[in-house]
Amino acid sequence: MVQGCSVQRQLFFPLGRIIVVVHKAATAVPKSVEEVLGLKLAEVTTEEETRIWNELILREHPLRECRLVGRQLRYLVASDHGWL
Repeated sequence: MVQGCSVQRQLFFPLGRIIVVVHKAATAVPKSVEEVLGLKLAEVTTEEETRIWNELILREHPLRECRLVGRQLRYLVASDHGWL
């Protein structure tokens, strides 16, 4: 798992309260994928990885807090620079 600073915050949505652990953003990420160090795909299997995935979706995805339906297989993209 990628290490970094984290702080816990609570977000409030119409459907209830979500507790999110805010992780340090990836730093010094090269523009070319060939230059990204330690690039790997990690299946989300732990509670902490689920929190990271949720926080990244809330922060980066255009749909933000949209509810997902159906079965899901979630992945994180990890690198030596942080979660991408």
